[in-house]
Amino acid sequence: MDSLLFDFEKEKLPAPVVLATMGLIALFALGIPLRVLVTLL
Repeated sequence: MDSLLFDFEKEKLPAPVVLATMGLIALFALGIPLRVLVTLL
């Protein structure tokens, strides 16, 4: 994860783009386990 943040800083991407990317990663990271739990229950 640190390398990704460093890459973002080097590329100097706009903050909204970085936030949106982090948001999508968080949604996938949280959403997939939740879906698995729901399907198992």
